[in-house]
Amino acid sequence: MPLVQYVIVTAAYSNAVLSAIMPHISDYAKQLDLPIPLPITQSQISHAGIDNRLGRVGAGIWLTNNYWFMFSFGTVISFRLNTNNPFLEQNPTGNWSKYAYGEINMTKGEAIQLARDSIEKLGYNVKELNADVPPTTFTGPYTLPNGHQVPYCEFTWDVKAHSKETVKTAHYYEFQVDMDRKHLIAMSLIGERFWTTNPPLSVKPILVEDAINGGQSRMHTNTNAPAELTHH
Repeated sequence: MPLVQYVIVTAAYSNAVLSAIMPHISDYAKQLDLPIPLPITQSQISHAGIDNRLGRVGAGIWLTNNYWFMFSFGTVISFRLNTNNPFLEQNPTGNWSKYAYGEINMTKGEAIQLARDSIEKLGYNVKELNADVPPTTFTGPYTLPNGHQVPYCEFTWDVKAHSKETVKTAHYYEFQVDMDRKHLIAMSLIGERFWTTNPPLSVKPILVEDAINGGQSRMHTNTNAPAELTHH
C-alpha cells in the first residue's frame, strides 16, 4: 500500500477547495430542502477543516447557523445540525429540558419514510441502496418518567464488508429526525457506491515533503474560510 502524501493547506489551496466543493454543498442543501439561504456564501461559513491528503478534495464545513457538512470522495457524505441535537448532548438529564422537550408527532414508520424520501431527493433509489428493509438499529423517541417527551429518533442501515467482493456494497446510512417538527437534523450516506471524481482545483497542491526540501514551513490543516472565497 503506497504511503499517504500530504499537501500544505495554504490560503490559496483552502480557497480553491472551498470554491470547488461549495456548489455541491449548496445543491445538496437545496435537494433536501434544508432551511439555509442558497447558494451558500462566504459569509455563512464559520470555519472549515480542509483535508490535507493528496488526491482528496474534501473538507468539513461549519456554517454560522450551526449546520455542518462533510464533503469527501467527490460528494457530500454527511450533514448535521449541531444546535438543539439531543444525540450530541453530554448531559441529557441536566440539559434536555432546556430545548429537547416537545411532542411526538410522527410514528417510527413515518420517520423511516422521511429518510427514504430524502434518499430519493438526492437522486438515489432506495431499493438499490438496500434501504427498503427495516433499519439495523433504531433509538428514540423518549418518554421520560416525569411524562415529558423527547421527540427525536436516530436509526441506521449498517452492512459491513466481509470480503473483498463485498467492499463495494458495504454501507453505513445514519439518520436523525426531529419528530416534533418532522424534519431531518442529520444524515450520512457512506459507502464506495457513492464515490465519484474529485471536482477540479484551480491551484496545484504543494506537497509537504517538497516544501520541506525547499525550505518552506508547514501550515495547519484546519483553517477558517479564506478572505477571498470565490463561488461558481
